[in-house]
Amino acid sequence: MKHSDRPIMDIRPPRKKAERDFFNTRASTGVTLPPSPTRRIRFNPFLKKTALAGAVFVILVGIVSAVGIADLTRSAKTAVPFIKESFLTAHGALGNLETGKAAHAFKGAKKEIESLETKADRYGLSALAAIFSDTLPALQSIPHIFSSALNLTEGLIQITGSVENISQNALSWLMNQNGRKLAEELGRIQAVLGSITQANSALKTETATLGYAWGGEILSANVELYRAERFLKSILAWFTEEKPKHIAILFQNPSEMRPGGGFLGSYGDLMLTVDGVQNIRVWDVYDPDGQLDITYAPPKELA
Repeated sequence: MKHSDRPIMDIRPPRKKAERDFFNTRASTGVTLPPSPTRRIRFNPFLKKTALAGAVFVILVGIVSAVGIADLTRSAKTAVPFIKESFLTAHGALGNLETGKAAHAFKGAKKEIESLETKADRYGLSALAAIFSDTLPALQSIPHIFSSALNLTEGLIQITGSVENISQNALSWLMNQNGRKLAEELGRIQAVLGSITQANSALKTETATLGYAWGGEILSANVELYRAERFLKSILAWFTEEKPKHIAILFQNPSEMRPGGGFLGSYGDLMLTVDGVQNIRVWDVYDPDGQLDITYAPPKELA
């Protein structure tokens, strides 16, 4: 390499005195110093405590949830048979127009459902159902079951009240030209029947996720509700029509036995409008026969 007389300049910044002494000592003695230690990462104590608290919280929530589900299951095993029996009792009472007995049974069922819902809320199962809806679909159905069951019982209680109101006041409404009140009450029953049908269908779907077949034990009641809904739809169309209607009335005497139940001694015509009864006419069964001017000879077999 060609020798150059030009000075070589070091443009690096000068080292500190301690650093110069370190490098000079290392170069003069030839001692290889150990490498500098690796820097340790220190975690924030607050983050450690937060993570620990979160883990403890998750464990506690899991324990409380498990205890809550077990307790709710035990309570449900006692309450569900009572609720079923209350529905069947109320169904039979309504069939006999025993509205007070039916209302008492429905209110008892509602009280049991509300008690179960309160217990579920106390354990936080409703909140957990919203959080773990994707991982635990069965848990998600719990609040929906309570909602549908309460809607069902509340609707049945309303229908019971309407039936009682009609049984006590229908005749008075019709005779005092307040027939529109009867139509309003029947329309209210029809609307509630629709909500009951929806709640019952939803309850059947939601309980299926828990492996319980709702509706089998009250199948006859469901069929009768369907028939009642169809009947109300027909009779409401009849009551809301402005055109007068005529109803034939047959009066039988059970003391004179006949295949139809008794001797038909009289008959009548009841004229009805949307406001109520407008006229009632009654005739003796022999009146039409007495008005005939032609004599009909009976058959030889009856002569």
